Amino acid sequence: IALALYCGLRRGEIFGLKKEDIDINKKIVIIRRSRIKVDGMSEGVVKSTKTGDLRIVPIPEIAIKYVEQLVNTTASNKFLYDKLRTDLTKRLSVACKRAGLQRVTFHELRHICGSNLMMQGGLILAKEILGHSDIQTTEQVYGHITPIFLKNQLDKTHTDPEIFNQID
Repeated sequence: IALALYCGLRRGEIFGLKKEDIDINKKIVIIRRSRIKVDGMSEGVVKSTKTGDLRIVPIPEIAIKYVEQLVNTTASNKFLYDKLRTDLTKRLSVACKRAGLQRVTFHELRHICGSNLMMQGGLILAKEILGHSDIQTTEQVYGHITPIFLKNQLDKTHTDPEIFNQID
């Protein structure tokens, strides 16, 4: 969940991660492959990334403790998840309910990450972290600006009371 929410990784990218793909000291994750579910195969099928390119994604400090715990319990040259997890949707739903939050799907975590990246760091940052080859994809799919963000930006622009002394 942390890799989807804080790094914007897709489910298949997360399941395709091996211990060697994460460098806790450098705080990066290297996306080399994807692993998808195929009926009747709990191990899934390994394939290239969606774009076919390797991607290096920084891991924010807030996510390190979750990722580090997983890396430390995984053997060398093994997938972080030996079997594809089928319980993620249910676990996420339970977590949202316990926290008193609106239910979100696993893929919506990527959308939340992408939107936050755009609002806080801009379109180029979101494009690079999410691994899009076309900036228009990032803008069209992840360009959600929340009302809270808009209010905060508006408040920032009206913090100087002297502005009213300049009006004729």
